[in-house]
Amino acid sequence: MLRPGSRREGRNLIARWAAEKLPDIKKRRLFYLFSALALITVLTAWLFSAQPPEASRVQSGWLKALLLRLAGAEVPELLIRKLAHFSEYFLLGLFSGLAIRQLGWRRRRALIALALALPAAGIDEAIQFFSARGSSFIDVGIDLTGDAAGLFIAWLSSRGGQITKISCV
Repeated sequence: MLRPGSRREGRNLIARWAAEKLPDIKKRRLFYLFSALALITVLTAWLFSAQPPEASRVQSGWLKALLLRLAGAEVPELLIRKLAHFSEYFLLGLFSGLAIRQLGWRRRRALIALALALPAAGIDEAIQFFSARGSSFIDVGIDLTGDAAGLFIAWLSSRGGQITKISCV
């Protein structure tokens, strides 16, 4: 017997909710997969933010050298760092959007996913602040832009890539 409020009861509640919303087992598994990938993406972003400044510079440095070899042009480290922010949260938005797609695309669900990216980005910057690295509100904006772009791509994929009408209301 499950005790009210127990961890196991919470897991069963999530499983029951998912079974109700997603009776198709394939969609339910995809929902779980994309949700897990979204969570892993956030945790990875936070892990990168917790690195000391020198370790972060080393990571940026090898990527900068790789881009120099591939593109044949010097890429500023600041651009690499901002693109890293965008890319991490683009993946978060994409995975969140693909999870939403399994439930059936609704604007409200996408707005909730975007709203949840805001505290994730805020925590990301707070981690950078406490790990002796610079934090910035601009980075939060870049993160949210990346998340919105990922959600948009997921939305496009749910429509088969066709846009017939876009309504902001």
